[in-house]
Amino acid sequence: MSFLDKLRAGAASVNADLTRRVGRFKNSTFLQAAMAASALIVAADGKVEDSEVEATSEFINSHPALACFEPGEKAKLFQDYVVKAQGAMSKIELNGLIAKAKGNNEMATTLMELVLALAASDGDFADSEKVVARKIATNLGLNPADYV
Repeated sequence: MSFLDKLRAGAASVNADLTRRVGRFKNSTFLQAAMAASALIVAADGKVEDSEVEATSEFINSHPALACFEPGEKAKLFQDYVVKAQGAMSKIELNGLIAKAKGNNEMATTLMELVLALAASDGDFADSEKVVARKIATNLGLNPADYV
């Protein structure tokens, strides 16, 4: 069963576990990687719509797993990275931030699960978002089939 299936089956317990694990990585490396991945998911279909940015911002500000990070810092990073996610060269920079979690399997797994919780939060995990999620998993050294 993939993480996404587990999330759909028991969101409350999965989110509680995710919140506990994210708390272990209260550092700039994790936050930057999480906001970079969030921005790439938002830009997955090639266009960034205000409604999607607002919904993602709401998720970032309200999800208990991210409550351990300062709200202003989360918002600024996410907004900056959304702009960067719209440019090919800047996507390379964002993927570099994500790759910093690669050497730590627990951090990489936690980050990937957070990305999937975000992507599924609007009830529509689009094919373009799945493609980006698979790339993020690969970038983290994870097997995409375990997640998407």
